[in-house]
Amino acid sequence: MIDDMTVGMENLPNVFIDKIRIESTSNPEVIVMEMTLCFYDKKPPLNSWRLRDEMDIKVHVAYESRPDVISSLNDGQISLFEHVPIEGYYYKPSVRPISINAGPVGLEGEYEKYSIKIRKQTKKTNNLNIYAACFIDGFGFNNPIFDKFYGPMAAERVYAGGQLNTLSNYFYYPDTNQEYGGPVHQKPDGTYMEGSTHREQPHKEVVLVSEENYKIQTITITDFITEDVATTRPESIRTEVISTDIPTPESIPSPTVGIEDPNVPDSPLDRIY
Repeated sequence: MIDDMTVGMENLPNVFIDKIRIESTSNPEVIVMEMTLCFYDKKPPLNSWRLRDEMDIKVHVAYESRPDVISSLNDGQISLFEHVPIEGYYYKPSVRPISINAGPVGLEGEYEKYSIKIRKQTKKTNNLNIYAACFIDGFGFNNPIFDKFYGPMAAERVYAGGQLNTLSNYFYYPDTNQEYGGPVHQKPDGTYMEGSTHREQPHKEVVLVSEENYKIQTITITDFITEDVATTRPESIRTEVISTDIPTPESIPSPTVGIEDPNVPDSPLDRIY
């Protein structure tokens, strides 16, 4: 179900990692990832961010392989704003203005889905997580803490312990059995509710479900390309292999991001999936 919570009710749009295609190359240490990010909004004239160029909303995508940094991002100890990438080309973040670059998919009804594709050449590592969040900058305060404002962060585990991730999570409303696509927070008793943080206003409980990860696919190609070149390659040079049968180590947790909940005493980290 698509609703306003899917679009984003926390000042900035939610971003979702919709699909990841991993292309093996002739260099065994290098892969090319084509990632599709998606966003939602009401259709004009009720749209909240689409084509409002004065908002200058961008999306920040980060690639991380260091276990300690992955843990800090997952547990909310650092935010994407505070994330320092690995030196060098492979892990350079991608930043895109979404209002200009996101193209409509063509959904029926009052909401529309918009997507951006990013192609990234990166080093193949045992662990790899991808993080994404919308942000606004350029407020003119001359203070890095106040000059950027970040929205909820999405995360996707790609590799863990050298194996491709085969599990994904989603949430649904137990009273209606409808899927929920917005950010969530975890209560001290381990249950989840809609929204990034707990609040006094009524908000619903949601239930976590794990399922097979159909977002990630792998293919083999005979050559590779550099970052962000959206060239369509002839199908004749591709040998497609869908990787869905590789077990994921249970010892490595799924990526989550969270912030402390100031409204619940002694609350653990709220988690946004």
